[in-house]
Amino acid sequence: MIGNEQQIMAMRDKNIAYELFLFGSLTIIGAYHLALFFFRKKNRSSLFFGLFCLLIGLRTLLVGERFFIYLFPNFSWELAHKIQTLTFYLGVPLIICYFKSVFQNGFHSKIVRFISIVGIIFSTIVVLTPAKIFTVFNPAFQVFTFCVIIFILLNFIKIFRQKEKGINIIIVGALALIVTSLNDIIFLSIWMNDHGNSFIRTVCRTGNLSSVGQLIFVFANSLVLAQKYSEVLENEEVMTAKLKEMNSHLDELVIKRTEALQKSREKIEHQKLELEKANSALRMLTLKDPLTDLWNRRHYDKVILIEWNRCLRYERSISLLMVDIDNFKAFNDYYGHSAGDECLIQVAHTIKSYFNRAGDLPARYGGEEFVVIMPDLGKDDAINMALQLRQAVEDLKIPNKYSAVCPYVTVSIGVASIIPDMNRSPKDLFLAVDKALYKAKASGKNQVQFVEFKT
Repeated sequence: MIGNEQQIMAMRDKNIAYELFLFGSLTIIGAYHLALFFFRKKNRSSLFFGLFCLLIGLRTLLVGERFFIYLFPNFSWELAHKIQTLTFYLGVPLIICYFKSVFQNGFHSKIVRFISIVGIIFSTIVVLTPAKIFTVFNPAFQVFTFCVIIFILLNFIKIFRQKEKGINIIIVGALALIVTSLNDIIFLSIWMNDHGNSFIRTVCRTGNLSSVGQLIFVFANSLVLAQKYSEVLENEEVMTAKLKEMNSHLDELVIKRTEALQKSREKIEHQKLELEKANSALRMLTLKDPLTDLWNRRHYDKVILIEWNRCLRYERSISLLMVDIDNFKAFNDYYGHSAGDECLIQVAHTIKSYFNRAGDLPARYGGEEFVVIMPDLGKDDAINMALQLRQAVEDLKIPNKYSAVCPYVTVSIGVASIIPDMNRSPKDLFLAVDKALYKAKASGKNQVQFVEFKT
């Protein structure tokens, strides 16, 4: 371009004003987005976008009229060239990371990571090598950038088909940035300087259009942000109106909720009480024989150990009875199981009525056998209780046609008694009473037998 001094200076002043406008706009926008990130670190898109704005803003001072060199004429040319190149090399991974943070599912994470690594590698080469070396790699990175642009465009097409809100505006801004960046890449490429044809030179006449594309891109994103903030404010107004309406009826609502909570609490208390009753009944079922209503063998095993240890501690006697219904199998076979169950119930009630002291424990041991724990009761008293029980069962006069000793149902009873010591256990007492019952059966049934412990 040829002109006089006044024309050249006017054109230069105009270009400087334009570049300073771009620098100021991009710097302010970048600082604003970084501030947004520091106040809300979850939104990483603000970080990437803010850094990208600052890089492009810095780049505007180092290209075109190079106003930065005008301000600092003694600044190192090589360092300035490194900074200018780094803004390009770092800008590519920053913008791809921004798109990834905005469209989570639109960009593949591994590809974004690969692009970032390549950008860091090229940037490292710029930092560690002089200009005569790292400038050799510029064409390779320009080709790489072109591939990244194709990748972004393909993903934008996919995102556009998904019809996400605000995508149209962002795509328009991104396309402006991509087109202007392609212009700068072509204009600054070695191929353009050495072999570019006249048509391409006519189209790509300036090398600082990416700053304009950045402004368009920023403006497009600002529109989307404004739209989102508007929707947030509108939703907030709706929520505020609903809250005011709710507050106007808050007292009534609190009273209703309190009544509902009170009813719910009463219902829970009632259910808790019913549950405790059910649990208590369930525990009793696990310890009681359902047919005879006597304690079962499990409860007997627990109580005999407790009473044995107590009598051991206080050196008191403990006696044990084992009761067996004579010829019960023949009775059951002849009269039937229903009559057999009734017989067991009557015998059990008789046993329960005779042993009603606080410490006595009558239990059904199994089948037609019953046991009675009698703590604090000696041999003579235990035998006397057994004799009374035998007679009481016979007095029930339950017919038993197949009994060899009596026309009625009778029982045989074994008795054992001991003062516990450290050398014996409840098992020894049980073996003794079992032996006594066997002796009563072998001696003709319907009688009481006692077995002495061997010292």
